[in-house]
Amino acid sequence: MSEDEIKLYLLDILEDLNEKKISRKTAVNRLNQNKNLEKIIVNRNVCFCISDCYFMIKHLLEENITDIEIKYFIDCFRNKREYNLKEKNQLVLKELSV
Repeated sequence: MSEDEIKLYLLDILEDLNEKKISRKTAVNRLNQNKNLEKIIVNRNVCFCISDCYFMIKHLLEENITDIEIKYFIDCFRNKREYNLKEKNQLVLKELSV
């Protein structure tokens, strides 16, 4: 899988999650259905945006993942914003403090 294919795969999951078409559990299950994806993420030098998003989805049921974080990755994968870890973390912290 190329980085573009991975982004589309993740974006599909994120959009369905954001639109409440699927549950968080279903999102994690869909992510895990692609058996080679984790190997690609861990063993290949993919951009940090992809790996950060992959592990965010992987841990949806274990951590307090905000809707803002999900929407942030959607915007990144739709090329509406450039991924910036510091910016993402600031948005998430702001939402959690409300």
